[in-house]
Order: sequence, then structure tokens, then C-alpha cells
Amino acid sequence: MSIGDNIKLRRIKKGIKQQDLAELAGITASLLSQIERGKKPLTPQTGCAIAQALRCSVYDLIKVECRIELVEANE
Repeated sequence: MSIGDNIKLRRIKKGIKQQDLAELAGITASLLSQIERGKKPLTPQTGCAIAQALRCSVYDLIKVECRIELVEANE
């Protein structure tokens, strides 16, 4: 899951419209939309503002689950 997906999912789970989250975070709805779609990177300052508006940590927004499979060398 990408950073944009994490933000969008948290926003939807809280029942917050994109425009409302943007206002709470002090950014434009256009920028938030671009971040959610992965078109613009999340800057540290914007990440902090969005996290505060969503009442979560920045880590919650940027964490990406990663699965690593270990394969035996003999296979």
C-alpha cells in the first residue's frame, strides 16, 4: 500500500471528505488529491499536517507493509 493509499484509507475510514481534510491540514484539495494518487510526493511538513488532521502519526501514513520470502539456496 502506498502513502497516498494510506492517507485516503484513513480519511475514508474517518468519514472525512477530501476538501475537509485539506482544509484541516492547511493545504489545497488539489494537492491532497495529487498526494493520494501518487502524483506528488509527501513532504515532511505536509505529512505532519495531514497526520495531525487525521489524528495519527506520520509513521502511520508512510509505513508500507513488505513481505519477504526466504528461499533456500538449493531450490
